[in-house]
Amino acid sequence: MSSCLLHVCHRALLCGLLLLIAASGLHAEPLRDPTRPPRSLAAPTRVETTSKWQVSSILISADRRVATVNGQAVQVGDRISGARVLAIAADSVRLRNEKKEFTVRLHAQRIKEPVVQAGEKGEGK
Repeated sequence: MSSCLLHVCHRALLCGLLLLIAASGLHAEPLRDPTRPPRSLAAPTRVETTSKWQVSSILISADRRVATVNGQAVQVGDRISGARVLAIAADSVRLRNEKKEFTVRLHAQRIKEPVVQAGEKGEGK
């Protein structure tokens, strides 16, 4: 009889452990992909429609300044959606329409600093 009781106790213990293991998996956090960018850099889940103007990129080189405003490449003097491009800076585009002059800023996380090449500023001084 004692071996039968021992066998029942082992089964009960095994069932309890299996239930404990299964229940712990219910509260486990899913594995995160280590190659996925942080949520702060991921694409927004909701598009804000507070402004009809959006600057998505700015390119400044020695001989030109080009910005992408509302999906269209523009330079100083160009017109877009009834507004004239007055200036293109590293972080913003200055526009004027018939009513007012205004600035549309590039999102701060997207600004890249220029690379200083050998022989440029600060070398050998």
